[in-house]
Amino acid sequence: SAVPAPRPVAGRSQEVLTVTVTDVADANEFFMQVVGEPRVAWLAEQLSAVSLAEKPPIPPELKTGELCLAQFSLDQCWYRAYVERVNRSEPMYDVYFIDYGNRERVASNKVRTIDAALSAVPPQAIPCALAHIKVPETGSDWSADARAYLATLLDGGKPFLAHVVSRDRADPKAKHPKNRNGKVTAVLVEPETKTNIAVEMLLAGMARLPKLRKVKDSAAREAIQAMQEYEDEARKNHRGMFMYGDPGDSDDEEQGAGGGRFGGAQRGGGR
Repeated sequence: SAVPAPRPVAGRSQEVLTVTVTDVADANEFFMQVVGEPRVAWLAEQLSAVSLAEKPPIPPELKTGELCLAQFSLDQCWYRAYVERVNRSEPMYDVYFIDYGNRERVASNKVRTIDAALSAVPPQAIPCALAHIKVPETGSDWSADARAYLATLLDGGKPFLAHVVSRDRADPKAKHPKNRNGKVTAVLVEPETKTNIAVEMLLAGMARLPKLRKVKDSAAREAIQAMQEYEDEARKNHRGMFMYGDPGDSDDEEQGAGGGRFGGAQRGGGR
């Protein structure tokens, strides 16, 4: 649904990034790259040369925590990857593609050494969550449906405007590359249609709004109140998680983090 793009709050500058979404891990975390980032273009140029040139040598057995190049199964191209796990019996590697956020298990003949220049560039995948809504926690009721629906909304490589609401502090020295870019919480808007992705999630019954009594920030309260009609519409029409009425909510039940079926979309956390 087309809604006006969020207005900056008086006295508060708002960072707006033009991004493409590269992977949707779950409804509470997807990964994006900044459009026009010169390091992304440089990496693509260097790695396309690797794909076309004679293959780099197969390294000796990689260890967990090492960077390498790995061949992605869908396009057979080489990308920078981080070894998350070594499966010695097969032998296979579980890798995380540090510029895209997706994971894959690859055979030992699908990994290559990485040179110093390529490994020196910081990871380009930025973890992100949608601001002002709550989505089902991973593994809970409706979590798979919510992730799949979000993936359809963000598919196709089209650009979005990410109005940054908050950003976790970056940690360039973090062991896992995923944690080196601070997680961003943002309002994501499709620039041509002005479609607000959080509103689409609410209308489909794939998300709900947090309780206002839990929200201290005045700008966030204003944004949540402006979206109340969309949650009400999903509830009235029994869409998604409202199919059988109002689902349980950890806020209502006063349970600790992870105690209910819904998690705050602004809360950090890995996959």
